[in-house]
Amino acid sequence: MANRNAKMMACNQEVALSAGSTIKFGDTIALAHVPSGGMLANDCWEEMVLGQEEYLVSVGSGSMPVARNTFTIEPVATRLKEAIAYEDGEELSYGQPFHLKCNAALGKGDLYLASAQHTPHRGSRITNHQAVFMSTVCDNNAVWIIHHVSDVGIKTGATRLLALGESVPSNTPIVLLHRATGQSLYCNDGVSESTEFGLEFEVCANSSKAPNKCESLVAEAKGTMTASTNVRAELASNQWMVAMA
Repeated sequence: MANRNAKMMACNQEVALSAGSTIKFGDTIALAHVPSGGMLANDCWEEMVLGQEEYLVSVGSGSMPVARNTFTIEPVATRLKEAIAYEDGEELSYGQPFHLKCNAALGKGDLYLASAQHTPHRGSRITNHQAVFMSTVCDNNAVWIIHHVSDVGIKTGATRLLALGESVPSNTPIVLLHRATGQSLYCNDGVSESTEFGLEFEVCANSSKAPNKCESLVAEAKGTMTASTNVRAELASNQWMVAMA
């Protein structure tokens, strides 16, 4: 009981979000799920599979920033040998890779939001989509990028491509893409799972898109894209907002 009380105190301690209109490396942020209004949260004590050191991620109903639902934006680890190195204080841009680290106030060390290729033995607990979890390993499975959400509808490809390199604004809908697998962070507010914090919504990696067909590649042999490329926009279940003060 004492251990559980200590865990609850650590998870629910209030945390101040970083202030600003754009996101920078080193910022403390929260990720709000647009349709449900909940916030991405972790339970860094609850292993999804015993012994794998991969911990539960869900969307909780609370809107107060606390240790379990706040994260730190970090540059990609230097050992992963990205083409460009970034430092704390530099602005994060659309299409730029980064890590999301758990809040240090949890006292659980360095744990990173991660995902991994779906297999018959590895998937989310309820829907069996691609699992999302907090990991002790900071590798390519813990690299994410932010995509622009088009407000033009059919011009998603063009607006997303033209937005590359622009600073990511806070409190604006975005899509969070897992770079290694190409799947977007997803939450269906109709799918709940039981946690120590009560019923919360399952989180997984699943790009949910409208069924209409469209041309995605300009030159399929090369896989090249131009500003006229049209791609299908993700549905609301894939949309999040980076919450800041």
